[in-house]
Amino acid sequence: MTRGKYKTKQRELIAAFLKDNSDRHITADAVVEALKGRVGQTTVYRNLGALVKEGEALKYSHAQVNCYRYAKNCCGKDEPFYHFMCDGCGRMFHIECSNLDEAARHVRDGHGIHLDKKRTVLYGSCEKCAVTEESK
Repeated sequence: MTRGKYKTKQRELIAAFLKDNSDRHITADAVVEALKGRVGQTTVYRNLGALVKEGEALKYSHAQVNCYRYAKNCCGKDEPFYHFMCDGCGRMFHIECSNLDEAARHVRDGHGIHLDKKRTVLYGSCEKCAVTEESK
């Protein structure tokens, strides 16, 4: 027997919080903190996992942090972005770059690999962390 989607009040609160914050990447702990007293920590983690599985949210993982974002719209735009996650501070940024689009076309045309732009994450050091590392 397969379980269907449950439309609970807690699930609706979590989905609404992600949607209301679609301009940024949210950690599970931030959801727990924002919904404290209304939704428990275990319920937040379970529902975030379900929302990702159902395609309603996206999950970006890094050794330091997991981020979630409402999947239907990002920063008020329907077009997906490439992402960059800083190894130093763990922040995630959107990247709009025609050179990356050209590289994706090359990988598709030359190698038969189709990149999923909204799930493609580049890793490295952001400008602030790179300057800090260079000054050590």
